[in-house]
Amino acid sequence: MATALFDEVNDPVDDVQLSTMPAAMVLLFPVIDTSAERGYGNALLGERWKEIDPNSHVRAGLPPTITFHGTGDTVTPFAGAEAFHQAMKAAGNDSELVVNEGGKHGYLMFERALLDDTLARSAAFLRRLNLVP
Repeated sequence: MATALFDEVNDPVDDVQLSTMPAAMVLLFPVIDTSAERGYGNALLGERWKEIDPNSHVRAGLPPTITFHGTGDTVTPFAGAEAFHQAMKAAGNDSELVVNEGGKHGYLMFERALLDDTLARSAAFLRRLNLVP
């Protein structure tokens, strides 16, 4: 997600002429909100949190995205994923949000059926974009 959203965050030796934009993003309960109010990691980021806050960098032209997130996630709160999805749609981007009711952080790693479903949905998403056969 960082390679798609944070154009200004580069190492001095990076060749910024090379595009780092992915063709699509499959996000699994990601850190999407780094704000002090409801986000994750704000204490570590301090005043510069907005530089790498995904919700602050949504704009038109971002790659198609599917996000898997649980409503019971207390590590990376679900509200951030929901806000990201809404912002992506408002900007005209292709965005899907797969909600796991009550799912805690990493929920798909605790049940094989959830993992299998996530893999199947991810594959279908990538096939729809003609990125995999």
